[in-house]
Amino acid sequence: MISSSVNVVFAVGNTPRTRTEYDVETKRFVWKTGDEVAVWAKSSAGAFALGNQTFRLFASGAGHQSAGEPDNSAAYFTSTLPSPMEDGIYSYYMTYPVPESVGGTTATFTVPDVQDGAASGGVDILVAGPVSGPALTAVGEGVPVDDDNLLRVKMRHLLHFLRFYIPEGQNVLGEPVKRIEFTMPRAVAGNVSVDVTDASTASLGDGVNGMTLELTKPIDASADGMESAVAGIFPSQTAYSAGDLMTVSIYSENKWASLSPMSLEGRTFAAGHLTPVPLRPAEVKRLYKLRFTLASNNLGEDPYNIRIALPAGVNWPGSASNVLGLDGTHNGLIKTGDTFIVETKDEAEFRALSSQPLTV
Repeated sequence: MISSSVNVVFAVGNTPRTRTEYDVETKRFVWKTGDEVAVWAKSSAGAFALGNQTFRLFASGAGHQSAGEPDNSAAYFTSTLPSPMEDGIYSYYMTYPVPESVGGTTATFTVPDVQDGAASGGVDILVAGPVSGPALTAVGEGVPVDDDNLLRVKMRHLLHFLRFYIPEGQNVLGEPVKRIEFTMPRAVAGNVSVDVTDASTASLGDGVNGMTLELTKPIDASADGMESAVAGIFPSQTAYSAGDLMTVSIYSENKWASLSPMSLEGRTFAAGHLTPVPLRPAEVKRLYKLRFTLASNNLGEDPYNIRIALPAGVNWPGSASNVLGLDGTHNGLIKTGDTFIVETKDEAEFRALSSQPLTV
C-alpha cells in the first residue's frame, strides 16, 4: 500500500496560561493568527513518529466561551503529515514557538532583549506534556472536528512576565510612554535550551541583563492598569539577595525619566507567573533629537541607504563613529518623505553638534 499525506488536528486546552501574546483587555495570554507549534510523538516502543513537526493555528476559541465571548486561550492546530501515523498510544510533546534549532529532543530558542510589550512574535516559550494519546487520525476537508476526540495539550510557560503600567494620575511625562528600558542584576534574555520532554531542563546561555520594550501600543496612566506593556524574562534560578536592584527608565516622544531603583530581595520571578511593575517616575528630563527627512529625490530611483558624516573626531550621539547610516525600511528602500531620528539624553552631546559641517 502506498502511503499518502494526511491532515490531522489537535487541540490546546482552554486555560489562561496556555499561550503567549498578552491581551490587555482580558489580562490573559491568547493565541493569535499565524501561530505555529512544533510537535513530537514517541511510540510505546520509543521511536519518534513525529519529530519537530510544524502545526499551524487554524481556529481558536471554538467550543469555549467566557462571559459570552470566545476564549482565545483554547486553540486548534493542523498539519499535513507525509503518511498516516500507525495505530497505538503515543507520548506527545510540544513547543511554542517552533525551535530555531533542534538536536535530538533538545530545542533552542531566543529570548530577545528588544521586545514589543505585547509578548508577540514568539517571545514567550512554552513546552507541553508529556501527554498520552492515540495516533492522530486524518480529518477530512470541510468535515466538522469532533471536539471529544481531540488530543488535549496543556502548555507550561518557561518565562516570567513583568507587566509595566502607569498608575492613574502619575504620568508626569505628560505624553504616552513609547519605550521602556530596564536592567536586572542577572541575565533576563539570551539563548534558551530545553529538552522538549522535560520543561524543567530549561537553561539560559549568552545572557544579557538589560531589555528594551519598543511599544507597538504606547501606554498612558490608567485607573486599573488596563494600559500596560509586558516583558518576557528568563526566570532567576535562585532568589535575589539584599542589594539587588532593578533600574527602569521610560521614554515618551519628547521626554524621559528614571524610576527609583527597585529592590529585588527575595524575589525569584517564577516561570509562568506575572509581576506588576508600577511606573512612578520622579524627575522628568528632555530628550534631544535631530530629524533627517528625505524631502526630495533627484536620483531617479529610491536609495537603499544614506550615509551622513561628521568631521573626523566628532561622533554621533551614542556612537563611536562619525558616520551615521540610514537604511531603507520599505523593502530595503528609502522613500521621499521618510524621516530618521537621532536621539540623546545628553544635552552637552547634543550641543556639541551645533554648527558642525555634514557630508552626505
